[in-house]
Amino acid sequence: MASRQWIRALIAATPFLMALVPAHSQTTTCKTSNCVNGSTAGPVLPAECMTKVGAQPIAKPRIFVINMDSGLLRFVPANPRLEGHNSAVADQDQKDYQCIEWHKTGSTVVPWHSATDNDAGNTCLTAQACTSTNTYPNPCDFETGNINGGAGSIEWSSCHYKDLASTDSPLPHAFHYICRLHNANGMNGTLTIEPPIDLKAAKSGTSVALTWTGGSGATGGPWDVFKDSTVGTAQKMQSPARLGPTTGVTTQSFTDTGCSPTAGNMCSYLVRECNKDANTGNNCIN
Repeated sequence: MASRQWIRALIAATPFLMALVPAHSQTTTCKTSNCVNGSTAGPVLPAECMTKVGAQPIAKPRIFVINMDSGLLRFVPANPRLEGHNSAVADQDQKDYQCIEWHKTGSTVVPWHSATDNDAGNTCLTAQACTSTNTYPNPCDFETGNINGGAGSIEWSSCHYKDLASTDSPLPHAFHYICRLHNANGMNGTLTIEPPIDLKAAKSGTSVALTWTGGSGATGGPWDVFKDSTVGTAQKMQSPARLGPTTGVTTQSFTDTGCSPTAGNMCSYLVRECNKDANTGNNCIN
């Protein structure tokens, strides 16, 4: 009797498992030009995620990972907040946007995922088929292509969002996105572009009082606060230390009591929106 029940349960589960198998193989045909694919060796950054001088990666906290989790069939975190640039503010530059490294993780039974722009009114193709009609910036603000997992596959897609909100002032502005294969399973999310964060620092002895405005504002947050005082490092914010709790700072201020740089060195600080998820223990991601 128990064996018959197990067989019935297996048969009942089979249609769901079959629904997870894609009708189309891995392809990058639909990948938009603001995204660059990586492999199991790691992500590859678009030029817009590199500095203007020396082609070094921009500050590491401005490049963070969203996992396409095949076990949970969801994005982790699903609803990130990024700083964008606001067309109402003159002289915007690279400090005013961030990059996302989309990473396929988890079960290899589920072959691939995508992060595809899905805002009402656009014509970005959200069907399983992946075609060159998905171009940037029209009709798609972003499209990762099919991101796979396993040896030699396309496991990453790194995208920049430099121009995403340039015509959508005032900020914040929400952009909805889906996985083209698993939207019916609830694999979707919202990317919110926040105004740039304006950070100020006042030093007194070994203490530095940080205050900031912008971003998600006085009623928003939490925020991630980073510090880099690595001696002799010309390219700052490549391996910064996180200040404050891992769950983020809840007010728009923070005091660092340990700034005592050596001659020719300095304490560098960066504040960003804290993006977290129940599946990350509600801690700010990377």
